[in-house]
Amino acid sequence: MATKCAYRKLPYIMMRGGTSRGAFFLKDHLPSLKDNPSGLRGVLLNVMGTIQSSDTKFHLNKPGDEPKLRNLVDSKQTNGIGGGTSITSKVAILSRSDKENVDIDYLFAQVSPDDAWVDFEPSCGNILSAVGQAAIEMGLVKIDATNTKKTSDDRYTTEVRIRAVNNNSLVTAVIETDLSSGEVIYEGSTSIAGVKGPAAQVVLNFTNIVGTKSGGKLLPTGKVRNVYNGVEVTCIDVAMPMVIAKASSFGKTGCESKADLDNDKEFFQKLEAVRQLAGKDMGLGDVTGRVIPKFAIVAAPRDGNSEDDKRNLTARYFVPANTHSAMAVTGAICVASCSVLYGSVAHDLATRTVAKEYDEPRTEREYSRKDYKVVLEHPSGTIILNVNSTCTKPEKKQDSEVEHSHEKACEVQMNVLSAGVVRTARHIATGFLRVPEYWWSTEEHPDTPKEGSENGKEKLATVDEIALQFKKLFSQSAR
Repeated sequence: MATKCAYRKLPYIMMRGGTSRGAFFLKDHLPSLKDNPSGLRGVLLNVMGTIQSSDTKFHLNKPGDEPKLRNLVDSKQTNGIGGGTSITSKVAILSRSDKENVDIDYLFAQVSPDDAWVDFEPSCGNILSAVGQAAIEMGLVKIDATNTKKTSDDRYTTEVRIRAVNNNSLVTAVIETDLSSGEVIYEGSTSIAGVKGPAAQVVLNFTNIVGTKSGGKLLPTGKVRNVYNGVEVTCIDVAMPMVIAKASSFGKTGCESKADLDNDKEFFQKLEAVRQLAGKDMGLGDVTGRVIPKFAIVAAPRDGNSEDDKRNLTARYFVPANTHSAMAVTGAICVASCSVLYGSVAHDLATRTVAKEYDEPRTEREYSRKDYKVVLEHPSGTIILNVNSTCTKPEKKQDSEVEHSHEKACEVQMNVLSAGVVRTARHIATGFLRVPEYWWSTEEHPDTPKEGSENGKEKLATVDEIALQFKKLFSQSAR
């Protein structure tokens, strides 16, 4: 007979961000990743429905612990809110930041539908599209005159400054809001590929994105090209460490559908073998069972040859054992950056659209700086990015030795200063999840945040206060 288990109510918000969907939690309501990583993984696997284990507490502290639990895995996540796919089994953990000029710390968790594992290594730009809105809904950020501006069309936008904890990148989310009511506006006219119907736009501006997992290196292997198992690739780390290859290297066109690629098991075996070899050279160690580095194959753009519909590159992005139905934001930033890097495999195939060229260098060594508009084709349509890159003169060469070409200079000394993208988001639900109490058992876990945890700032709402808010919300909805 199963033993009786105590449960707690865990407040959450369900959001769509870009082409992904996930659950958003307050950090103070969850077990600590630092002090109780197994407990945190247990909570997330439980609520998403990958594993249900109300009788026995299992321990997951490192990759390799999960095989013993494989018989408990439900890849459909029927017993939870995950949805049975990698793009709907995502989690955002939010808290107020103690960093200067940052409002919110955002920790992303990828909950696997297929294995008993939760990965905290990568970030997710699509889920990030909804972080600013969720922070406002949770009371972490208030809409006021200090962070809200009036636009030219008499609308208001609020800036939320976000630190992506997974890779330490900084993102400013510009969100449409109503200053008088202090609420987020979700309705609008912006459409993105992979999502049916329009919504209010969210502008994401990324900085500090080079070398997120490689100690600040744009090219973690030190080379613009490497060859593994006869496949030529570019290993690059901008927003996400990635291995990028030409589709033709695998006998593909680059325009295949998600289903066609997913059904080609031999293709994925070859891809994974290359990814594992590249991961070691990128300083990531043994990447077996890990989701980074991500992999993409690229090809010349198929459509959009007119000036009104200019497209620069076709890409298929893998996560990593199946094909993304659209394109991850962080992956798109990395692929777009690779496309403007002279000598890379993507540069061979891409067209380039210079949106702006800067006349004045920022430093003595800066050779040139340009804004590129990059339109990537993916299985669901296109994604448009702006990449601000700079090229500097090599330190060991005299000016006369530098070939005066922006692209040639970039081969050795390119840096990506920032990248921007437009997404949309939706607030789907607010409520409680019923979670076994024992996941919090290795640490103190009062229902309210600890005193002083917000560094003297306004305290977060307690569970009871959130419950009252939810009751009011539900009672209004029932009328």
